[in-house]
Amino acid sequence: YCLEELRLNRRFAPTIYDTVVGITGSADHPVVEDNGNASAIEYAVRMREFAQEALASRLLTNGGLSAAHIDALAVRIAAFHAVTGVAASGSPYGTPESVISPARDNFSQLERLLPEATDQTRLAELRAWTEREYQRQWVQFSARHAQGSVRECHGDLHLRNICLFEGKPRLFDCIEFNDAIATIDVLYDVSFL
Repeated sequence: YCLEELRLNRRFAPTIYDTVVGITGSADHPVVEDNGNASAIEYAVRMREFAQEALASRLLTNGGLSAAHIDALAVRIAAFHAVTGVAASGSPYGTPESVISPARDNFSQLERLLPEATDQTRLAELRAWTEREYQRQWVQFSARHAQGSVRECHGDLHLRNICLFEGKPRLFDCIEFNDAIATIDVLYDVSFL
């Protein structure tokens, strides 16, 4: 996963993501080695450090996120989405069923956690609306998948995963551990942000 994290995040921030290092020694006395040692007890991704004040979430809170930053970020995300890998036509990612499945799972989990009748009623109304909307948008979901809008995206694109580095907005910490979360419609990536 460290190698995958390095590969994927270098697409956005090649100067932040340095290399995979091996950790040898013991849990009590770990030693970080630059060579990704095969006898390592663990591995890690070495990154260049940046000030936490450079996080877009902090910049927004402190009034430091400008319109020019947002424009540069939009250009960067659009350029990335234009060239990133497209989900194959037979891929299960981004299909209508993969879009509705997490929502259905959420409803099943929430039902058990909300014992109040009023909460159950609201949940049932929301579930019914979600199912109607899914049926209404099914053709659109299918078309976007067929048109190549489902791609290998960031998957966790929010302001805490964007920083200003070397004067430019940089995306980092994308999803490397779950293709179903990362291989999504490009609009989901943007909408999440």
